Amino acid sequence: MEKHSAVQKTALENRKVLGQRTQEIFPYSYSILSRFYDRFRIDVIRSIVANNTSKRIVVDVGCADGFLLFSISGKQFLGVGVDFVRNIIRKANESAEILNLKRNREFLLCSAEELCLKNESVDIVICAEVLEHLPNPLKAIKESERILKKERTLILSIPAVPFIKLFASSFFKTRIRYRSPQHLREYAYRKHGEVQGLDELIAELHKMNFRVTEIRNIGVFYLLISRFAQIKPLARFFEVFELKLSKKIPLSLSGIFFIIEAVKK
Repeated sequence: MEKHSAVQKTALENRKVLGQRTQEIFPYSYSILSRFYDRFRIDVIRSIVANNTSKRIVVDVGCADGFLLFSISGKQFLGVGVDFVRNIIRKANESAEILNLKRNREFLLCSAEELCLKNESVDIVICAEVLEHLPNPLKAIKESERILKKERTLILSIPAVPFIKLFASSFFKTRIRYRSPQHLREYAYRKHGEVQGLDELIAELHKMNFRVTEIRNIGVFYLLISRFAQIKPLARFFEVFELKLSKKIPLSLSGIFFIIEAVKK
C-alpha cells in the first residue's frame, strides 16, 4: 500500500514538473503520449525508477527529446540522457534550461553501442524502444553492463509481436511485417522466422552477468483495451487492470511490449 502511494505521489509530482508545456517542449513525446499503451509503458518505467532506492545516477540510452528523464521527478538524482543525433541532444539541453533542471539533467552525444561514460559509474540504465533500431543490440547491452555498478538495475523495453499475429503467420504461412519500417527486429517469446526470441535475449543477459528480476508482458488485449481506454473515466481502471495483467499473463501470449527489469550481479 505504501509503495502504491509512493508511485501515485511521484505521478502527481511529474505533472507539476512538466506543467502545461509538454506539447511545446516535447512535440515528439507528446504525440506518443496520446496513445494509451505508449503512455502506459512510460508510466511503468517511471514507476520502476521511482521505487528504486539507488537512483543516484540514471542514464536513459536513446533518450530522444529527454521527456522520460524530465518526467521522473526529483532533484535528488542526476539524470543523464544519451543519443547519437546532435540536434536532439541540443534541444534536450535547452529544455533542461527552460525547466530549471540544468544541474540535474544532462544530455550527451554518443552511441548506445559506445557509451561515453565510465565503468561502473551509474545506478540505473534505461533502454526503452532502442534495441530494435540497432545493428548490434547485444553490444549496446554489454555497454550498459559496463557502466552499471554491481547490484544496480537495467530496464529494457522492447516491441513484441502479438501472439495473434504469430498464430496468423503460422496458419497462413505468411511473413510477419514489423510495426515500423525502422525496426530491424521485434520479439516474441520464442524465435519465429525473423522475429527474435525473448528467451534468447534473456539467455544473453544471463551471460552478461545480469539477473532478470521481472518481465512484464504488456498489451495482450490491446485491440480491445486501447479502444475503450480513450474514454477518460475508464482510463484509470484499464491502467490498474493492465498493470496486474502484465505481471501474470504467460510470456508465450505476447502482447505489444515486453519490459524487462534486470540487476547486474
